Amino acid sequence: MLMPIRKGIAAHWSTKQVGALPTNRFNLFMGKNRLFHIMGYLHFSNNKSPQASIDRAWKIRPVLDVLQRTFARGYQTHPVISFDEATLPSRSCFNPMRQFNKDKPHKWGTKVFIAACAKTAYCSRFV
Repeated sequence: MLMPIRKGIAAHWSTKQVGALPTNRFNLFMGKNRLFHIMGYLHFSNNKSPQASIDRAWKIRPVLDVLQRTFARGYQTHPVISFDEATLPSRSCFNPMRQFNKDKPHKWGTKVFIAACAKTAYCSRFV
């Protein structure tokens, strides 16, 4: 394995060598406890925002809006559009939108509704 998937941020401070690339380099720059202390106070959005009770993806909504505008300018959809639901795979317990769907290939994930081109299956918009 070239670079193993870590089971969390704390695993990057492990002294055990796993994989081909050199690991345990984070502790040369910052201690693990110091990073967790900083992460507890470092926020890029206001958690008390009234938007939080309405929109579950409010922290990343500006990024999603820019992506949808950019992709809409670069691709013209076919006249026949399919509306469907999709599951974005994620097993993270920190994802408040995570759902279990037994009928999907990826059982755990975030359920989104998409508008896709019926001919090419290109997702032009999702909510």
